[in-house]
This record gives sequence, structure tokens and C-alpha cells, in this order.
Amino acid sequence: MPRTFHLAALAIPLVLLAACVDHGPRNGQVVKRGTKALPAADTSDEQIQRLNIRARKMPLLTAQAPMGGVTVRYLDDDRKPHKDNVDGRLWVQQHFDAHPPTADVVFYGRISGQEILQAGKNDKTWWCILHPNGNHAWTGDVKRLSADGAAQSTILRADRVLDVLAITLIEPDPSVKITLDCTPDRKANRLQFRRLTPSGGSQPPTPILEREILIDRASGQPTDVTLFQPDGQPLVHARLDTYRPVDFDNPGDAPPDGESPLMPHHVILDYPAAKSSIEMNFNDVSVPRKINPAVFETPDWDDLDIKPEILQ
Repeated sequence: MPRTFHLAALAIPLVLLAACVDHGPRNGQVVKRGTKALPAADTSDEQIQRLNIRARKMPLLTAQAPMGGVTVRYLDDDRKPHKDNVDGRLWVQQHFDAHPPTADVVFYGRISGQEILQAGKNDKTWWCILHPNGNHAWTGDVKRLSADGAAQSTILRADRVLDVLAITLIEPDPSVKITLDCTPDRKANRLQFRRLTPSGGSQPPTPILEREILIDRASGQPTDVTLFQPDGQPLVHARLDTYRPVDFDNPGDAPPDGESPLMPHHVILDYPAAKSSIEMNFNDVSVPRKINPAVFETPDWDDLDIKPEILQ
């Protein structure tokens, strides 16, 4: 029987422990290093500042994974495991001046030049299209999450790819509590983002964990990012490694400080609910001179002769 993709599978992307506890801004105090091997522990504000400096160096981004550089593992309708290798390409365009800052993204997957996956997001809409075994598509408002948690856990939302790559700006949000501590092995800083959800009556808001970023204390680079469902179950977990400098197509666009940002060239996205994963091996990550805005336009469903399932 024909195979379908359950992820909409392709749908698919120390020192003392106290030294890693966030005590808030230090007003210029010098932080003592616990060991020479590890950098100083940061407050959440300092850690976010580092991530934001990196993000601002990449207003545009394109990454390619040719020659079957994207491996998709998934279960078919009979729960049998499968693996497919596809060529992949990612485009990102950030809008730093928007309030709050936003970013557009689109990812294409192809086999032998034929498109089998498109996942994108602009300022209004996200979408995911699967072409094998007939055309299937899902779309929705970027500002809303579907009430159907099961559906959301099996579909690649392009805006979540940005979240798990940790390359977009993190801005203050009064409805989100951000904390920083150390992992148990004390080798990584752990940033956690909890949305303050009304509890009803006079009860204080309930903090619901939405996102967690682990930053290696030796290198300063994110190594793991997890997004969570409202019930606390992991939605998607990203493993990030093989960091290399980003190229700039126009040397004039390179950072004035001369420090090119580093990006992971090996990314694994695990979707535990769907028992599926996407592994991406990029060989070319660069900041292009420009990206055609049409790349990020919402698909014309009539032109594609596809009726997407709307998740709201």
C-alpha cells in the first residue's frame, strides 16, 4: 500500500552549581571563572544578549544539504519504519525592526529534482505541503496553535524550525518568564522559557514550560533545543553540532567586528510523539546578498490544486 508520512514525517525543523543560577543583572560586576576550561556563568540577560548578537549578524540566511543530505525516518500506516534521503534547502529572512521581531522561513525537500516537501512561514501564515502519494497540505495562523495537540506534534511548522535553531531574536515578553541554571553535569547553561498562563480567580499565573535551550559553556554554542506541548510533553527536540563560520556572499555585509557567526552544519530534529526524525547535513551556509521575497509568499492553493487542512 502507498506510504504516507506520519511526521507528516517529512512534514516535515564546573564550577559550583550556584555559579549557574540566574541572580539577575549584575550591574557590571565581574564574574569569576570556576575553571579555565569553562567560560564564566551568565545571567539570563547576558546569555540572551550573546544569542541575539549572533542572530543580528544573520538578517538573511540560506543553507543547502545536497546529495541526499537530509535523512527522514518515519513510520508508515502499518507502523513500519522507513528512511528516505532528500536534498534540502533552507531560506531565512529576519525582520529585526518589527514589534515583536519576526522572521520568514521556507524549507524545500527534493528527490532527483522533484519537490516532495515544502514548509514555510511568513508574518501571517505557516504551511506544510507533502507531494508523495498525492498532495497533502496543512496551514494555519502563525500566532495560534491548534487545539489538536496530536496534529501539531506530527506536522513540521517552519516557525518551529526557527525556534529550534535558536537563530532569531529573543525579546522581553512580560508573559514569559526566563530562567537560567546549569545542567546536572554542569557543562551547559540551560535557558528555560515559561509562559505565564492565567490560573483563574485570584490564583497567580501558572508558568508553563514552552522552550529550553542548552548552551555549551566551553564553546558558547547552543547544542540542544526542546519545544514542549502545553501538557509538558516534548514536541520536538533539536540536536545541533558541527559549528562552522557562516559565509557572506557580499564581503561588505560581514560583521564589523570581524567575527563571523557560527551555525550548526549538522542538525537532528526528533519528533517523539510521531517516532520520526529529520537529520540535516548542510555543506553550505551563507548570508546571501538578497532573497527574492516571493520565496516566502503563501502558496496559491488553487493554482496547486490542493485543499489544505486548516489547523487553528
